[in-house]
Amino acid sequence: MSSRAPQQNHAAAAAVPAAGPAAAPSTPTALVTTTQPTPTTASTPPAATPAAGQPADASAAAPVRNTPRTIAQLRVAVVVTSILFAVLCLVGTALPYEALANARLDIEQGQLVRNAQASLARAQALAAEAADPRVNGAPAGFREQVDGLSAALVFAAAAFPADAGGLGQVAAQVGGYRAAVELGLAQKTATDASKAQASVDAANRSSSATAGAGLESLRTNADNRLPQRFATTVAPLVVAAAAIALLTALAAATVLAMRTRRVVNLGLTASVLALLLALFLAVSASSAASGGAGVSQGSSLAGARAAVETQALIEQARVAQLAGAADGRSWAQLSAAIRERLTTVGAGDATASWTAAEAAQAKGDLPATRTAIDKTGAALAQVAQTDATAAASAVSFERVLTYGIGASALALLAAGLASWGLTTRLNEYR
Repeated sequence: MSSRAPQQNHAAAAAVPAAGPAAAPSTPTALVTTTQPTPTTASTPPAATPAAGQPADASAAAPVRNTPRTIAQLRVAVVVTSILFAVLCLVGTALPYEALANARLDIEQGQLVRNAQASLARAQALAAEAADPRVNGAPAGFREQVDGLSAALVFAAAAFPADAGGLGQVAAQVGGYRAAVELGLAQKTATDASKAQASVDAANRSSSATAGAGLESLRTNADNRLPQRFATTVAPLVVAAAAIALLTALAAATVLAMRTRRVVNLGLTASVLALLLALFLAVSASSAASGGAGVSQGSSLAGARAAVETQALIEQARVAQLAGAADGRSWAQLSAAIRERLTTVGAGDATASWTAAEAAQAKGDLPATRTAIDKTGAALAQVAQTDATAAASAVSFERVLTYGIGASALALLAAGLASWGLTTRLNEYR
């Protein structure tokens, strides 16, 4: 009995698990998960999911492009530069126009005064021939020549009123010279011409010192005024303004095409074409003004001046042939001066006629010398007329005015077309 009891106790102890002194009763366990909301800021929007193939910060990297504001700025730039060019073109046209117009007057006045000098020299020659018994020139030729000289002085005074005072004084001196010659020729008799020759010679010297000196002063003033007429031309500034306006319009057209993806804007394209034509007219006006400014150094004006001056010299040589000298110069001295000017004139007929005059003078043939001198004078008069016309035509202030007004009108038209074209495009964004 006693041996089975311990065995049963050990079996019971094995069947019942051991427990600690304060072991809690066994309870079923449950997996409880408590999820707490993540705090969010009210001002922070939820992150957007980036599109496939696009970086997450693409919206932050792309610049903001205000196309309407750009178009408005382009409109202001094109309109302002076009109007500025139009204003400068008007000013740049008015100044050369006045300068070139006055320059042409100076050219014409210089030639009129030179012609008066040549006419006075011929009158002196005809007076000397009328007093010399070897020639027995007709006094009527002298009177006709003086009448023509007086008319030429009146015409020159009307053409250039600023010289009217000086020309009026010369005309009065020519009147006194005519009276002195008439008085001297009245002393000529069939047997004695010495008193007439002395009186005419004295009258010729006096007229050279008075009327001749006055004409020389007027001629010098006209020649000196001519180069100063071109100091106020602003043609380069006008061309620069035209180029700036055209480049601005081209830049505006390029920017507009890149921004709006439309290559052609009708108004802006027409504005570019108008400014291109205006630039061409501005360059043409500048060339015309430059050509006028260079006329004072040109061969045409030099030839015209030399031709008329040679006419005066050959008439003085005619006097020197009879009296031995004219204005203090002998035939040889005058002939050398004539040869020098004939080189500038470049007229073959005049040179050949003067060669014949020199040959006749060497032989003492007065009639042949007079005939050759007359032929030389006629050839020189034709050359002087042709070259003077060419020199005056080179000062083309009419073309400068036409080109300038045309360029200004085109610049204003370009401003209007650009404003219309850009405004139309700007309204598409409103």
